[in-house]
Amino acid sequence: MKRLSIILAALLCVVLAAMKVSAGTGDANEIEKVREFYRQYAVAFSISDNKTSFAKCDSVMNIYCSAEMCKDTKKDRISGIAYDFATDDIGIDSLALQTLNVKYDNGAYTVTYKYNDMNDKRQKFIRNAKLKVGMKDGKINTVKAIE
Repeated sequence: MKRLSIILAALLCVVLAAMKVSAGTGDANEIEKVREFYRQYAVAFSISDNKTSFAKCDSVMNIYCSAEMCKDTKKDRISGIAYDFATDDIGIDSLALQTLNVKYDNGAYTVTYKYNDMNDKRQKFIRNAKLKVGMKDGKINTVKAIE
């Protein structure tokens, strides 16, 4: 019985360690990978021709994002929704490139930046974006806006 308890405890440790790794390690390479993704994505997203912009965004996502995230994005773009999974539909622009910051905290990455937005009266203002980015097997898997 004692042997079984030790085996189960060891198995639990392995499972918990695997979950931590898949959530992200917080090492400098992963932080830079997330930062580089958002840099390249901002450039691709700012291309004025939608067809070219979507194609470039898909290309960047294929490099940095999980297969599940890429599949969900492509499906919605084909159907005409064009939901922006990489920013949780907040948006990103050239101002974001200057203010982009990535930090690791509690198993996920927090990505912050400022970007130009417009209200329903077409008045421009600067908005702060804050995203929680989850990793899976070294690739971006989830993005959720946080307040």
